[in-house]
Amino acid sequence: MKGRQRILRVSLGVFVALAIGEIALRIPGLLPMPLRLTPMQIDAEDPIEIQPLGGPLFTYKPNSTFTALYDPQGDPDGYFGPEGRITYRMNGFGLRGADFEPRKPVGTYRVLCLGDSFTFGEGVKEEDSYPARIEDRIGPPGGETRVEVINAGVQAFGTRLETMLLQRLQPIDPDLVLVGFVLNDATDGARTIAMHEQLRDVPVSALGRRLRIVGLPETILKRARLQQEYVRTTRESFTESSQEWQFCQQAFSMLAETTRNEGIPILVVIFPLFWELDENYPFTDLHETVTDACAAAGLPVLDLLETYRGRPAATLWAHPTDQHPNALAHELAADAIATELSKRGWSQ
Repeated sequence: MKGRQRILRVSLGVFVALAIGEIALRIPGLLPMPLRLTPMQIDAEDPIEIQPLGGPLFTYKPNSTFTALYDPQGDPDGYFGPEGRITYRMNGFGLRGADFEPRKPVGTYRVLCLGDSFTFGEGVKEEDSYPARIEDRIGPPGGETRVEVINAGVQAFGTRLETMLLQRLQPIDPDLVLVGFVLNDATDGARTIAMHEQLRDVPVSALGRRLRIVGLPETILKRARLQQEYVRTTRESFTESSQEWQFCQQAFSMLAETTRNEGIPILVVIFPLFWELDENYPFTDLHETVTDACAAAGLPVLDLLETYRGRPAATLWAHPTDQHPNALAHELAADAIATELSKRGWSQ
């Protein structure tokens, strides 16, 4: 009899604890609710449009805009405004930012930044992207009187497409080329997108959909497993059998040859993935692999891993649902790049 009463008391205690937890999760403002995981949800009234340039190459539609939506709940500082909106402006070349003259003005030191969504500045305002911040931090090394930095970052680009875009943009006569390299450049693009979609929309059980006290830890655990899978996939992308990594190495050689023929200095800037930026960072050796491959192609490198090392990764995210670099991360990158350019004599 006493044993049965003890079981009943324990069961009642567990039930009460679960009930209190479920109620707490449902009281607005008492505990944070899970965020809507839509870091690149595009506003249907201002959609993204691209301009095909032949083969796999594309840019954005010239003189267009598109708007992304973020959950304001994950934006306590109000960076995206009360509606969680950020609008991206394209110039006449289909690139992010203000227009520029096709023929370089006299007295202008023109810097061309190639890259993917990190360089484009997904999740940050135009003026907060590292290409825009570099313009305020460097001076022309010769007799020029002004610096002009062009942001040629395109979302979902890899090194091969960046090389093709450089060849297309050669007539604008850049004096310096910066290439932003992110470790997922060596991963198949479709696979990367699919994994990001999984991380944004983690399925939960029927019970988890009904009870938040079940659904929340279930989501956290599943997302952690997916993150580990992302790490494994990224590492596998750098094996010698990886076709994407082979493409990257070929693109490094093409970048070196193109800029060498034109007499243009070039610098590859390696960005880390913003996850566990301490002694547990799982990709340190991959940074060395990329650096070695660039050296073999004759490309100088600036590795930003140490720039971010030791910082809590989440403090560098554009949004809790989006691990692209935020305004602070872009500022740190711009500072490091400006210092490196000065050391190399490519900037005053």
